[in-house]
Amino acid sequence: MDPDPNETNELIPKLFYLMTVRLEDAAGAAAEGQGAHLDNSTRSALADRLRQTGHEVAIVAEAVSRLLERTS
Repeated sequence: MDPDPNETNELIPKLFYLMTVRLEDAAGAAAEGQGAHLDNSTRSALADRLRQTGHEVAIVAEAVSRLLERTS
């Protein structure tokens, strides 16, 4: 069953909002990782956090793409 175009049009901006929030969080972690006095453990944790965020954003972006394909 194809999604209702009206529901999809309401959902997609919310998904973009979710990606924006996650990417803003990631930007904070990336900026934090630039600190000169961080130990390797902290940098490793920040890198893991960025990797996880990237994975989450990729999943949501794929969902948006698939929704758009189904409503085109």
